[in-house]
This record gives sequence, structure tokens and C-alpha cells, in this order.
Amino acid sequence: MQIGILIILFLYVLLILRYTLGWHKVKAITNKDFTPKVSIVIAMRNEENEVERLLQNLQSQIYPTDKLELILVNDHSTDNTLNILNSSQLDNLQVINMPKEEFGKKNSIKNAIELASGDIILASDADCSFNPKWVQTMVNYFTDENIKLVSGPVAYHKQKGIFLSLQALEFSSLIGSGAGAIGVNNAIFCNGANMAYRKEIFLEVN
Repeated sequence: MQIGILIILFLYVLLILRYTLGWHKVKAITNKDFTPKVSIVIAMRNEENEVERLLQNLQSQIYPTDKLELILVNDHSTDNTLNILNSSQLDNLQVINMPKEEFGKKNSIKNAIELASGDIILASDADCSFNPKWVQTMVNYFTDENIKLVSGPVAYHKQKGIFLSLQALEFSSLIGSGAGAIGVNNAIFCNGANMAYRKEIFLEVN
């Protein structure tokens, strides 16, 4: 029994070391001259408390406006989400209302991508905040034509209280493990709140 536990512990430590090495293999790519057409796709439902902040966040992106398309999908919100979206003055914003017979994030994303004009789809969530260089940072990896999907990090805002802090720590460990696994060419999962992929690949696999 004790030997079995020791073996499991040993294998776990090896896995952590492997993912740690993988983490350090993931390198940032900088190429400000690479600016393909990007469609940011975000599905939302009852996010009236987040929409204005989200729009300001997206507007602050350091990326050519004519190469950036914002597609926000209203998934049957019952609050003021749709009104706030429709009142936005952003020229590159497209608001989609989900049909009565279709629900959920999966269908929302699918409908948005079918209308997207960007070569790169950048997906996130309405309650996320972005660094002004977010779009460019994610897009830079696609300078390599062999790369079809890019997963970015997601972090909690600073949490108060032991439970929320532990929850944030657990979440961070999952994100770190995912990045480490990618670094050793053994991708196991990624977070849909910060993910980019080529539109052609999405349509190919549906």
C-alpha cells in the first residue's frame, strides 16, 4: 500500500516537473507588422453589469480598427443587455440576437463565426477584462502557418477571503498545467475564455 502511494507521488512529481519545463518553453512572439483580420466573438446572457466595461475594454485594443471585428451575441437576455449593446457607437461592432429556437453558448459561437469576416477567431467571455495588447499578442502566434489554435492564460481578479483565494489558486494551477502541457506538445485542455483559432479550421471540424 505504502509503495503504491510512493509510486503515485513520484509520478505526480515527475508530471509537475514536466509541465514546469513546458511552461518555460512557451515563448512570446512579437510581430506588430502581422495584422490579419480578426473577429472577436463573445456570447452573453444577462450581462448588463458587464457590457459597458467590456465594450470599453475592446475599444482600447491596440490593433488596426479596420482589421478588427467585434461580434457580440445576445443569448435571450431578459435584462438590459441588448439595449446597451444596441446603443453602442462602435463602428466595428456587430450585435446578433439568437433565434427563439436556439439557445446556449455553443450555438451562439457557431452563429457568430458563420457571419465573421475575420481569418482569425478570438473567443472570450463577457465578464473578462483584457490588456490593450491582448489581440495583437494572441494573433502574433499565427505568423506560423502551421499553428491553427492558440490558448491564452486566464486569471481571477484578486480575491478576498480564504475560500475565494483557494479557488483562484486552484484555477491558476489548472491554467498553468494546461500551458505546461502545451509546452511539451501534449495539450490536454485550455480555457475557452481566451482562445483563438483559424476560422477555416472551425468550419472544417464544425
